[in-house]
Formats: sequence, structure tokens, C-alpha cells
Amino acid sequence: MLFSLATFQGNEGWQRFLSSWDSDYMITYILLDENTNPAELEAKLPAFLAKHRGENPEKKREITLQPLADIHFRSGNIESDRNASKGEMAYIYIFAAIAAFIVLIACINYMNLATARSINRANEVGLRKVVGAYRLQLVGQFLSESILMTLLSLLLAYVVVQNLLPAFNELTGKELSLQIKASGFLLVALIMLTTLVGLISGSYPAFYLSRIQIVRVLKGKFKAGTGEALFRRGLVVTQFALSIIMIVATIVVFNQMNYVQNKRLGFNEEHLVVVDINSGFARRDFQAIKTEFARNPEVRSVSVSSRVPGEWKTIPEIEVIPEAASESNAHVMHYFGVDEDFLSTFQIKLVDGRNFLETMTTDTSAVLINEAAAEILGWQDPLGKQLRVKDVDFTGRVIGVVKNFHFRSLHEKIGPIVLGHRSNPIDLIDYFTARITGKNIAGTLEHLRTVHEQFDKVTPFEYHFLDQQLANFYETDRTVGQLFGIAAGLAIFIACLGLFGLAAFMAEQRTKEIGVRKVLGASVSQIVLLFSKEFARLVLIALIVASPIAFYFSKQWLQEFAYQTRLGFDTFLLAGVVALAIAWVTVSYQAIKAAVANPVEALRYE
Repeated sequence: MLFSLATFQGNEGWQRFLSSWDSDYMITYILLDENTNPAELEAKLPAFLAKHRGENPEKKREITLQPLADIHFRSGNIESDRNASKGEMAYIYIFAAIAAFIVLIACINYMNLATARSINRANEVGLRKVVGAYRLQLVGQFLSESILMTLLSLLLAYVVVQNLLPAFNELTGKELSLQIKASGFLLVALIMLTTLVGLISGSYPAFYLSRIQIVRVLKGKFKAGTGEALFRRGLVVTQFALSIIMIVATIVVFNQMNYVQNKRLGFNEEHLVVVDINSGFARRDFQAIKTEFARNPEVRSVSVSSRVPGEWKTIPEIEVIPEAASESNAHVMHYFGVDEDFLSTFQIKLVDGRNFLETMTTDTSAVLINEAAAEILGWQDPLGKQLRVKDVDFTGRVIGVVKNFHFRSLHEKIGPIVLGHRSNPIDLIDYFTARITGKNIAGTLEHLRTVHEQFDKVTPFEYHFLDQQLANFYETDRTVGQLFGIAAGLAIFIACLGLFGLAAFMAEQRTKEIGVRKVLGASVSQIVLLFSKEFARLVLIALIVASPIAFYFSKQWLQEFAYQTRLGFDTFLLAGVVALAIAWVTVSYQAIKAAVANPVEALRYE
């Protein structure tokens, strides 16, 4: 990695810059003058950087400027070890939407229960109107009650969040903190959000109750109308539609992670220990180190390479020109420098031709290509053909074709790759990879450490297991899946609280009907079925409403992966069954309680 720092004067448009680059990306930090126009500077950068790096000024490069504040959340497309902690703005939007879903479900609960209990408050509203209360005063009263409830909820939420934040940070690998006192903006935002939630959740009950007619209330003829019942049902459908969307999202993420973990990668990633080459001593004596590594009976084979599949650093790219073609026909491909033991160590299949041979000195100018490279080059029979690497004095002869293997994450399709000899002029060897038996891992690692320290007394022994490194590609996705699961569980729990209260109210309203049915011979199971049937119908409607929405957003998320799990009907069926089962369990308690009650008490009701 190369760093350079320079100071410029005149009208260049910057004060100083700090840059680092590799074969794929150059990241440059520029401190702009106050009067500098970023667009003008962006136009000057290609020629300046070409001159600074000694490159051809006509070489095509994409140069863009990005504000420093945007780096973390808007650099997700840059695959580099210096961008290991990249963030994705899309996930911020996703989790903001989930939070909005949960808040909306809570608001619906309040509306549902408040309107359901409207009969019990009708007398209060009627008496207030008789003594001179205006409708606006009644609206203000009910909205104030709702806002007060949400403010109390805010205090409770603050206590809960403070206690759960350490566990959340451990789950996500972040270091978030809730410092309301230190941030006036956060305090104001929370108060405004709380007030807004109070207004939304209390709006319908407030305007509904305040329009009750005094005469009907005082005559005892007030009862909930058909419109109110339809509104309540609509709210229940909305609640469960949102819950089903999150259940589907959780199932899709789980299935995709399971697919990623079990998909064949084209090589065997198990029991591979990758040891970094950090000094010229280890690079110079690599053959002796390989030999000493292999002396341990637990080490099956050892290879050296410039990069490894699942590379966490940038994989070099080269421009390949097939024989008898012009430079305009160059194809961009990835590149590994490998030895003759690379294929056997990683258990990569050779489908045509031969591997590198240690005894063949001419193999230093030979290359292997994968099936994707042969297809892009348009070669039906690539053996013996030559390819030239642009901007490097190297021409390679193809001696073999390997089966496609995943050398990047499953977010990307398998691309073309050239495997050059370890003595190539393109890239130096950077890793030892040892395939071990896995029987005595601690002892094997100690042997590798001892050998490394014998030949390299300067740099520390650094290693990792390749399967663990491959798993790191999907760490963010796994965390997203866990958070989806938690959010879905929370949303369903809140929805069930509202459903439980609504079921209790409906059981109270139908007490007399249930008593009559029992006297006429209805069994407990029949009454429970009658009571639960309406809610089951609402959940099925919610499933129909939620399925296309969930399908769309699930497909959008799966587009992040070049290789995806199947998104079939069974996913939505499972989500519907889960939602239906949860709703039935929630309602059944109240239904059974009403069904087993003494019918004599029920008939004396009212």
C-alpha cells in the first residue's frame, strides 16, 4: 500500500491530499478550499492523478468525489480491506421502516381498543355535552389522554432501551449509546415523535366519540354501528398484514443464509488454514517452509498463492487480450498467482488440460483459466492458446481449464479468473494454505507457528481458517436476519396484545348470545370455533394483502445475491399458518373462557 502526502499552491483547487491505491481502487482524501467548486476539481483529477502516478493520461478511470460524511453509508460498492466496516444506507431505511411498522401496529391497537370500548364511554360523553362541553373540548380531552399515554410509554421505553442496549450492541457489533442529555436534537425529536404517535393513535377515537348524539345516549340506544365494526376489522387486517410481511422477511433471510452456508463453492473450504506471508524472508524461503509445514502428519498438503478464494483483501484484476486480438478487445479478469499444489490443496477440479508441474521450467509462462474465462474469450478449445496481459510484459500459454469456483462471496456471480504460476511478474505470493486433518487443531497450529518463527523472526504469525473467513462475508446478512426475527416477534406480540383485548371486549358484548347458544345445546368447541372464525377470516385477508408486498420487498433484498434461494408459495403459506396459529391461540383463551361460563349468568346479563 502506498501513501503520499503533498501540498499544492495556486489554483489547483485543493490544499492537500492523502491517497492510497491498489489494483482496483484508489481512495484519495482531499481537503478543499472554501471557494473550490467540487465539479471543476473532479474534472481536473484524472489528468492530475495520471501525472502524479506516472500513468498514461489517456487511460480511462472513473474519478468521483465523495464528501467525508458519506463514506460510511455510501461506499458499500467498494470491496476493499480498507473498507471492511462499510455501512449500507439501504439497511437504515429497512430498519426505519420496521420501526414505523411496529409503531403503526401499536397505534392501531390503541385505536381498536378505544373505539371498541366506545359504548362504555358514551355516557360520559353525553353528560359532558349536556353540561355544555363543546365537541372541540372533547376532542382535546381524548387527544390529551392519548398523548399522555405515549409520553408515559416514552419514559418506559427509555428505561427498557438503556437496559437492552448492551445486548443489542453485542448482537450487531456496534457501540451505540442513548445520550439524550448530550443531544438536544434527539430529545426534541423524541418528544415530537411521541406527540405525533399520540395524535395519530388518538385521532379516530377522539373524533368518533366526540360526535356521539346526546339524545341516543340518554335514551340508552347508543351502540356501535356497522361502520365502526368495519373500521375495527380493517385495523386488525392492517396489523396482521404488517406482521405477516415481517414474518415472510424473516423466513426469506433465514432460508437465504441456510442456502449460502450449504451451497457448494467449487472447492472444499473445510480444514484450510491460511497463513499470511508478511516478510521477504518467508517469501524467499517458501519452499523450505512448505516442506517443514508438511512434516506434521496432521497436514495433508500445503500451497502458496498470491490470493485465496474468499479473499478479504482486494483481488487483483488484469486486462487480458486473447491471441490475434487487438487491445480494444481486452477482457477484465481476476488473477491469482499459484503453485502446483494449489488445485489439490483447495480440491478444485481440473476439467481439461494439466496442472502446473514443478519439473517444467517453462510453466512459469503458463496459465490456467476457469470455465467462465474460456467462455468470455470465446474459446471452445483453449489449450495451447495464448493470452497477453495488458500493461504488463507477460504472455501466458493456457495449459489447463479448471471448473468454476466461487472466489468471491455469493453476492457476486462467478467471474473469469486467470491462475498464473507463482513466479509470474504480475503478483507476488502472499499466503500459505495448509489443509489439515482437523484431529489435533491446537497441536497443528503450534507446529505451523514454530516453523513460521524459525524462518521469519520479524513479523508475527498470522493465520485464519478459511471457512470462518467465508462466513464473515455474510455476517451483516445474518445480523439483519436476527434483527428481522426480533422485530417480527415484537410486532406480533404487540398485535396479539391488541387482539387479546379486542377478543375480551367481543366476548363481553356477546355474553347473552353465547348463553342462549349453550342453552340450545351448543358445545364448548362449537362456541370457540364460532368465536375464532371471524378472526381467522381477518388473518386470511391480511395474508392476501401482505403476500404481494412481502414478495416484492423480499425479491428486492435477494437481488443483493447473485445466487438466491427459491422464493416459493410455501414461504407465504408458512407465514400465514404462523400468523393464524398465533391469532387463534390469542383469541382462544377469551373464547374458551366465555364458552365455559355458566349460561344462567349469561342469560341474566343486561
